[in-house]
Amino acid sequence: MRSKRQYPPRTCINPECKQKFMPHDRRQWYCETQCRINANNDKRYLLNNSRFLEEKQTRVNNKILELTWMKLADQKRKLVSKTILEWEKFKFDSQALTRKNKNTNLNILWFHDYGLEYVDQINQIFEIHKRSY
Repeated sequence: MRSKRQYPPRTCINPECKQKFMPHDRRQWYCETQCRINANNDKRYLLNNSRFLEEKQTRVNNKILELTWMKLADQKRKLVSKTILEWEKFKFDSQALTRKNKNTNLNILWFHDYGLEYVDQINQIFEIHKRSY
Protein backbone atom coordinates (compact mmCIF):
# COMPACT_ATOMS: atom_id res chain seq x y z
CA MET A 1 0.00 0.00 0.00
CA ARG A 2 1.32 3.40 -0.96
CA SER A 3 1.53 6.33 1.39
CA LYS A 4 -0.91 9.23 1.09
CA ARG A 5 1.92 11.70 1.47
CA GLN A 6 2.62 14.05 -1.35
CA TYR A 7 6.16 14.58 -2.64
CA PRO A 8 7.34 17.21 -5.08
CA PRO A 9 7.66 16.14 -8.72
CA ARG A 10 11.05 14.75 -9.78
CA THR A 11 12.88 13.98 -12.95
CA CYS A 12 13.95 10.36 -13.46
CA ILE A 13 17.73 10.04 -13.00
CA ASN A 14 18.04 7.44 -15.77
CA PRO A 15 20.04 9.29 -18.47
CA GLU A 16 17.98 7.53 -21.15
CA CYS A 17 14.63 8.57 -19.63
CA LYS A 18 14.65 11.99 -17.87
CA GLN A 19 10.86 11.79 -17.55
CA LYS A 20 9.01 13.90 -14.95
CA PHE A 21 7.03 11.86 -12.40
CA MET A 22 5.29 12.09 -9.03
CA PRO A 23 7.21 9.95 -6.50
CA HIS A 24 5.23 7.80 -4.07
CA ASP A 25 8.21 7.60 -1.68
CA ARG A 26 10.94 10.12 -0.80
CA ARG A 27 13.58 7.52 -1.81
CA GLN A 28 12.18 7.08 -5.31
CA TRP A 29 14.57 8.40 -7.97
CA TYR A 30 13.35 6.49 -11.02
CA CYS A 31 9.95 6.84 -12.66
CA GLU A 32 9.34 3.05 -12.81
CA THR A 33 10.94 -0.14 -11.55
CA GLN A 34 11.88 -1.18 -15.09
CA CYS A 35 13.55 2.20 -15.66
CA ARG A 36 15.73 1.60 -12.56
CA ILE A 37 16.61 -1.90 -13.75
CA ASN A 38 17.54 -0.61 -17.22
CA ALA A 39 19.73 2.15 -15.77
CA ASN A 40 21.58 -0.26 -13.47
CA ASN A 41 22.06 -2.78 -16.28
CA ASP A 42 23.55 -0.04 -18.46
CA LYS A 43 25.92 1.02 -15.65
CA ARG A 44 27.06 -2.57 -15.10
CA TYR A 45 27.56 -3.10 -18.84
CA LEU A 46 29.80 -0.03 -19.09
CA LEU A 47 31.74 -0.99 -15.98
CA ASN A 48 32.39 -4.54 -17.21
CA ASN A 49 33.40 -3.42 -20.69
CA SER A 50 35.86 -0.85 -19.42
CA ARG A 51 37.27 -2.98 -16.59
CA PHE A 52 38.08 -5.99 -18.74
CA LEU A 53 39.04 -4.12 -21.91
CA GLU A 54 42.80 -4.33 -21.20
CA GLU A 55 42.57 -8.03 -20.38
CA LYS A 56 40.61 -8.65 -23.57
CA GLN A 57 43.24 -6.87 -25.68
CA THR A 58 46.02 -8.85 -23.98
CA ARG A 59 44.23 -12.08 -24.89
CA VAL A 60 43.77 -10.89 -28.48
CA ASN A 61 47.49 -10.07 -28.69
CA ASN A 62 48.35 -13.50 -27.29
CA LYS A 63 46.12 -15.17 -29.90
CA ILE A 64 47.76 -13.17 -32.72
CA LEU A 65 51.21 -14.25 -31.50
CA GLU A 66 50.03 -17.87 -31.22
CA LEU A 67 48.72 -17.91 -34.80
CA THR A 68 51.88 -16.23 -36.10
CA TRP A 69 54.00 -18.75 -34.16
CA MET A 70 52.15 -21.62 -35.87
CA LYS A 71 52.64 -20.05 -39.31
CA LEU A 72 56.38 -19.89 -38.62
CA ALA A 73 56.53 -23.44 -37.25
CA ASP A 74 59.22 -24.60 -39.69
CA GLN A 75 61.63 -21.77 -38.75
CA LYS A 76 64.09 -22.08 -35.88
CA ARG A 77 63.76 -18.41 -34.88
CA LYS A 78 60.26 -17.00 -35.08
CA LEU A 79 60.97 -13.53 -36.54
CA VAL A 80 58.17 -11.19 -37.55
CA SER A 81 58.03 -7.53 -38.59
CA LYS A 82 56.07 -4.82 -36.83
CA THR A 83 54.04 -4.10 -39.98
CA ILE A 84 52.76 -7.70 -40.11
CA LEU A 85 51.72 -7.55 -36.45
CA GLU A 86 49.98 -4.22 -37.00
CA TRP A 87 48.20 -5.65 -40.03
CA GLU A 88 46.97 -8.49 -37.78
CA LYS A 89 45.54 -5.79 -35.40
CA PHE A 90 48.21 -6.32 -32.71
CA LYS A 91 48.12 -3.46 -30.16
CA PHE A 92 51.60 -2.59 -28.89
CA ASP A 93 50.27 -0.30 -26.15
CA SER A 94 48.42 -3.17 -24.47
CA GLN A 95 49.42 -4.31 -20.98
CA ALA A 96 52.20 -6.88 -20.89
CA LEU A 97 54.51 -8.42 -18.36
CA THR A 98 58.15 -7.48 -19.05
CA ARG A 99 61.00 -9.91 -18.36
CA LYS A 100 64.65 -9.88 -19.44
CA ASN A 101 65.88 -12.57 -21.79
CA LYS A 102 68.84 -14.18 -20.00
CA ASN A 103 70.61 -14.97 -23.30
CA THR A 104 70.29 -11.60 -25.08
CA ASN A 105 69.65 -9.32 -22.08
CA LEU A 106 66.76 -7.71 -24.01
CA ASN A 107 63.21 -7.26 -22.69
CA ILE A 108 60.47 -9.68 -23.65
CA LEU A 109 56.87 -8.43 -23.48
CA TRP A 110 54.73 -11.37 -22.34
CA PHE A 111 51.05 -11.65 -23.28
CA HIS A 112 50.10 -14.79 -21.32
CA ASP A 113 51.77 -17.70 -23.20
CA TYR A 114 53.56 -15.79 -25.96
CA GLY A 115 56.05 -12.97 -25.83
CA LEU A 116 57.72 -10.45 -28.13
CA GLU A 117 61.38 -9.48 -28.07
CA TYR A 118 62.65 -6.48 -30.06
CA VAL A 119 65.52 -7.96 -32.10
CA ASP A 120 66.17 -5.19 -34.66
CA GLN A 121 64.95 -1.70 -33.82
CA ILE A 122 65.96 -0.19 -37.18
CA ASN A 123 63.99 -2.68 -39.29
CA GLN A 124 61.44 -3.20 -36.49
CA ILE A 125 61.82 -6.98 -36.29
CA PHE A 126 60.54 -8.98 -33.33
CA GLU A 127 61.17 -12.53 -32.20
CA ILE A 128 58.19 -14.45 -30.84
CA HIS A 129 58.81 -16.58 -27.76
CA LYS A 130 56.61 -19.33 -26.39
CA ARG A 131 56.52 -19.85 -22.65
CA SER A 132 57.46 -23.33 -21.52
CA TYR A 133 55.89 -24.57 -18.33
